[in-house]
Amino acid sequence: MWRSHICGQVVPTPARGHRPAHLHNIIRSAMVALFTEVYTMFETLFSYPTVVRHHCEGPLAAERVEYLGALASRGMAWNTILCRASYCLCVAKELERWPANHCLSEQAIEALASTWAAERVASGRASASDWPERHFRFAATDFLRTLNRLRSLPISSPPRFHDELEGFIAAQQQSRWSSEATCRSARWQITKFLGYLEQRQLGLGELTPSHVDDFFQQMAQRWGRNSLRTSAKMLRAWFTHCEAGDWVRAGLAKAILLPRIYRHEGLPMGPTWKVISRVVTETAGDDPASLRDHAIILLLSVIRAPIGRGSATTARRYRLATRPASADSLQK
Repeated sequence: MWRSHICGQVVPTPARGHRPAHLHNIIRSAMVALFTEVYTMFETLFSYPTVVRHHCEGPLAAERVEYLGALASRGMAWNTILCRASYCLCVAKELERWPANHCLSEQAIEALASTWAAERVASGRASASDWPERHFRFAATDFLRTLNRLRSLPISSPPRFHDELEGFIAAQQQSRWSSEATCRSARWQITKFLGYLEQRQLGLGELTPSHVDDFFQQMAQRWGRNSLRTSAKMLRAWFTHCEAGDWVRAGLAKAILLPRIYRHEGLPMGPTWKVISRVVTETAGDDPASLRDHAIILLLSVIRAPIGRGSATTARRYRLATRPASADSLQK
């Protein structure tokens, strides 16, 4: 029996009186092959049959499979492709509401991203809306661009110091920075600083070390020590380039101090109380060695917390980490 819908696409039934029977079989075979390809992709991504059917029967299923297959061929992580599949389905449902040649604007993508993020937060799948909104916006824009359904933005004038920045990046690529990732990071860091100057209506010739310090003090509220060090290194190279062109006052690059990164900065201060509780439970025993080890661990679990203002909290955690059976064994 001929199916009128496959993968969300309307399939017109061929009229045998108006076209040869073998053409009918060719069209049917092509649609069956398309359905198999679509179903195989979504069956690989999702484990629940209901979710697989939901994606297969959604609009623009073939286009979504082609887009996800291209991402997989570029080596994108499977979990990322899984998220992209949900993003693309949401975008496809929005496109279904419009004519086939309609293109979505940046404002429409922003509205979709805000709605998506709000639903994720409301369902408890995200604690804040920033991350899902930002990732949805990027994925939706990329998917619409491959479909040629993204409304082009009017060409705007390049930002301030654009030519100077691009000249700096080109010079660094020839001498020091062979990695594209390094150049991209430097462009982002310096653009961030130039935007800071734009907000305060400052020119490069007006800069003083105090202005740079104010920028880092503002960024320190959101960035860690590693991010601040990366930004300082990029800005130091930028100001060295600017000093050579006599765009800024001399000595500005040397005035930037790099924050110190400690070798073991990322190591935790100690085990969590959940880990301590598990170790205390596992070391419980009646033999002398277990009693000795158990007592040492109980003592260290109390010493781990600061004495004084938090002593009451330490005592409560100590009682939670121990069991009555352990206390009885210590009294033997």
